[in-house]
Amino acid sequence: MEKGKVKTPKAVWDAYATKIFCQICKEETLAGNRPGTTLSSIGYKNLEEKNFAITKRHYPHGKLKNKWDTLKPQYNLWLDLKRAATGLGFDVTKGIITASDEWWEDKIAQNKKYAAFREAPMDNLDELEVMFQNINVTGLSSVIPGVQKTTAPIDVGDDSNENEENIHISHDAKKEGKRKARDVDHTFSPKKKGRNPMVKQVSRLIDVLTTSKSKHEQKVEDDIIELMDQAVNAGASEGSDEHFMATQLFVKRENRAVFRSIKTNEGKVAWLKRMYEERKNK
Repeated sequence: MEKGKVKTPKAVWDAYATKIFCQICKEETLAGNRPGTTLSSIGYKNLEEKNFAITKRHYPHGKLKNKWDTLKPQYNLWLDLKRAATGLGFDVTKGIITASDEWWEDKIAQNKKYAAFREAPMDNLDELEVMFQNINVTGLSSVIPGVQKTTAPIDVGDDSNENEENIHISHDAKKEGKRKARDVDHTFSPKKKGRNPMVKQVSRLIDVLTTSKSKHEQKVEDDIIELMDQAVNAGASEGSDEHFMATQLFVKRENRAVFRSIKTNEGKVAWLKRMYEERKNK
């Protein structure tokens, strides 16, 4: 080690540290500090400070960014598995897919990482759904003909990857957030007359993605508002434990589906109360 150079601590991401990380990231996302595919500089600053205040583990921006980038493909893997299980059973209590041994063996043969979800769901799903909502789109090269996908390791500074998983992302994905403001018009040589067709394709794609995201967010927001009204009408008055629990649960699509499936007002309130008690006793 060079004289005078301070070595940053190794990141230890046990279940406790990961849970705290996800809880803080959810808070920062809901606070508007995730403008693109990851937290903003303010979001990471808040994450660094809050994480240290709670865990007493000081991890710099680079290590926190690596953790975010590690969780995203893991969460996408879980989503891929759930999409593949459309039409099959789902154990709401355990949060797992109920399928035949043959189905599981086939899926695990395709990707051995699926095995982790056979007996238990991915940890911290409530937080992950908020963290990665509407950004689970792979690189532009997957939908635009002619764009060649390349990969490179994330540059996070000295010692940021020691004893951690090496995470790779595509150049397209790294630039996606910036492309709207700067990169699109400078991707091709300014000496060429007219606008390159590929630039037009990228611009159209950005317009489509932006419109789709806005419609989806509005639909989710309307759905949550509707269910919150139902919860109040069922007896979960504002300020009650049941009402608070509804605000936490309805962020997740599966929980909204469960609430809808309960036919009586008494049953709806009883479910909210039970979920509150379970969380309180954890």
